[in-house]
Amino acid sequence: MYSYRFNTGKPVVPQKYTLTWLKGTKIHVCYGCNKNIRPKPQANLPEFLPPAPFDVVLRREELRMYHKPGGELTYSFKPQNCYYEMKKKCVLKRNNHLTADQIEISENDWEKLSELHVNVLRKEFGIIK
Repeated sequence: MYSYRFNTGKPVVPQKYTLTWLKGTKIHVCYGCNKNIRPKPQANLPEFLPPAPFDVVLRREELRMYHKPGGELTYSFKPQNCYYEMKKKCVLKRNNHLTADQIEISENDWEKLSELHVNVLRKEFGIIK
């Protein structure tokens, strides 16, 4: 059976990307390149955190693409969190374009960022505080 998406009349405004710190989360795979960011966290093992600047990822709610058990490719019905390594090429694998103004960094996150994080944001996305 096929399902169709109907226009609800509501304009679609893409969300901005935000930073998410890996500490205390189960995030382990980049949605863009589909590679492990770190080993999958397990309850009986201590949490593994990659060193800075790899301990933070970009997050945005999107309609996720996945394969049903029968192999059919489909999308989620509701937007779900998608996590990307802080690499422009990873975001561009799932999205047509990315500009610096699409990434929102809170004051709290700016305070936590090390010089390594700031260098990656500048190099990959052209973001300067």
